[in-house]
Amino acid sequence: MESENIPPKTFLILKLISIFGYVYSIYSIGLGLFVLYFLGFSGNLLEVSIMLSFAIFTIFPGIFLIFSSRGLWKLKNWARIGILVISVFSFFSTFVLQLILTNFVFIIPGILDIFLMFLWGGIFFYLLLNKNIKKVFL
Repeated sequence: MESENIPPKTFLILKLISIFGYVYSIYSIGLGLFVLYFLGFSGNLLEVSIMLSFAIFTIFPGIFLIFSSRGLWKLKNWARIGILVISVFSFFSTFVLQLILTNFVFIIPGILDIFLMFLWGGIFFYLLLNKNIKKVFL
């Protein structure tokens, strides 16, 4: 799709979503690698399996998000669908993480996670329901 046919506001929002995807993917991959680094310091099999699962569920979506963000930058419909899938995954994984962390005192990360949860929800509904987005990609 040619960028000349896209309303400027929609074009800007798509570029911002793409940039956010790049930043979030770096955060996600970095967090997964950080967890993998500390995996060697744990001796308990249950802790190792939980940490390995967490690392896998942060690194692979982060890699997928890099490709989807690049595709969204180039206005590809498959990338819009990929961002929709990642936004649902991120929304629910953040929600589950908040349910787990309610037993601990993590106020600032909790506020950040709630903000990210609503941001991913907003991205999902924007890419799914906005009439200009439908015109651009469909």
